Amino acid sequence: MSRISFVFLTSLLYLMSGGYLSGEEIPLNLGFGPAANYIPKIISDDQLLHYSLKLDIYAALDREFIESHKSRIPKKYRGFVEGKDELRISYIFIPESLIISPKYQNTGMYGINFRPLSLGLPLVKTKGFRNRLNLGLNLTYTYIHSDRIFDGKGSMHFLRPGLNLQFDNIARISNRFFLSFGADAYFYIPQKIKDNSPVMESGSLDESIWFVAQIYILFNPRIIYKAGI
Repeated sequence: MSRISFVFLTSLLYLMSGGYLSGEEIPLNLGFGPAANYIPKIISDDQLLHYSLKLDIYAALDREFIESHKSRIPKKYRGFVEGKDELRISYIFIPESLIISPKYQNTGMYGINFRPLSLGLPLVKTKGFRNRLNLGLNLTYTYIHSDRIFDGKGSMHFLRPGLNLQFDNIARISNRFFLSFGADAYFYIPQKIKDNSPVMESGSLDESIWFVAQIYILFNPRIIYKAGI
């Protein structure tokens, strides 16, 4: 358990607003990059891939920083950081991805995904490379419009909580720049694909959105941020 890293996305606001990290210089990761999404059955039969802009924005607190500032962390949070290699902290309202996939065949979609909580298990770790498995909670909204998949022109609003499993690889290019790439699998309660589909309506797996497979690459510059409100 000592090698598990946490993405505890609500704690930064508490820590900073309380002044616990005020004035400290903290590396801020500004990750961004393209992602390709595969949605099986009805949507992939019309268009194989849809696209999004993936984001990974967080304060990166390494083990040295955590150990040297442990006394400044409220006691009720110390259990989250004990023995961790890295603590990633971000605001809960920063999205995990923006779905931007204009219609170039028959179907287009636009939306947003939030990942408020994620747990990571490192697999391989060297000085210049590491990978890990992440399990996350998600909330996804997508507006889908099409000239075909609704048996004619139509649209729907997809809104679902979900779980995702991610295999993430991170390569250190320099102390201030990292490259990450990997794959995500998102799992949702099925929502039926039909024109003006009610959010609460479910359907069979063949006629619903319930799974999204994603591959991505992220460019991760890290800047030094001076905490304080």
